[in-house]
Amino acid sequence: MDHLYRLGHRRIGMASGPAGNRPADRRVQGFLDAMARRGIEDAGRRVIRQSYTVEGGQAPAAALRELGATAIVAASGWMALGAIRRIRRQGRSVPGDVPVVGYDGTGITEFTDPPLTTVRQPADRPALEVARGVPVLVGNRDVPAGELLFDPELVIRASTAPVAPS
Repeated sequence: MDHLYRLGHRRIGMASGPAGNRPADRRVQGFLDAMARRGIEDAGRRVIRQSYTVEGGQAPAAALRELGATAIVAASGWMALGAIRRIRRQGRSVPGDVPVVGYDGTGITEFTDPPLTTVRQPADRPALEVARGVPVLVGNRDVPAGELLFDPELVIRASTAPVAPS
């Protein structure tokens, strides 16, 4: 959100995963909190829930544009690619008309057209935590049941730009 806000976007839309999906719910809440911190109170009307697929990014992109969104945050890389597809099919460009940010940072997003700005999840730290738990499980001992949260990293690529002049 900081990145798009610094680029001048105030009417940012979000294409998120299905309600009841814990990661999707957390991403939506983070989006709403970030917008509220910036004094943007109507952000909830620009959140559309769909599946984590290319198709799940296409429909929200069209609807978010109709709602006046100047940029789109997609809750997965696949959704972001779907949003880009829909934006182009509407005769618009990414990032010139509608910047798009994805989430998860799968390696392929570096090679898309345009390369996708993404919120990359760390892969090494969760893998390390899983590796630490294996000997405990093999030893038939209790494994901590708490949830671990890892800070993601913003990777800025070519799919974002300042808000287009009206």
